[in-house]
Amino acid sequence: MNWSRKIDDLHLSLNRFLAFHDRDSYSTLKYSVACVLHTHFQSYLVHRSISLRQLKQLAKLISLLKLFLEKLRIFFCNLIQFRVGLIQ
Repeated sequence: MNWSRKIDDLHLSLNRFLAFHDRDSYSTLKYSVACVLHTHFQSYLVHRSISLRQLKQLAKLISLLKLFLEKLRIFFCNLIQFRVGLIQ
């Protein structure tokens, strides 16, 4: 469910609530809903930030692994060439 849908659902609920309660209750409830939305959105942003940080770390590790494998390939190529030179 996306944020837009959640907000629409909350507005509908608030309108239903307003039909049976006075304005002061509506303002209090509206404020409470805004606080809940704010808290949930902050939680979402924190989770997203952690995920992005982990993806960045993974990208660095993959880059280092590729560099290591390339250096290892070059080392073995040189080793093979050196041994072939000794045989000839």
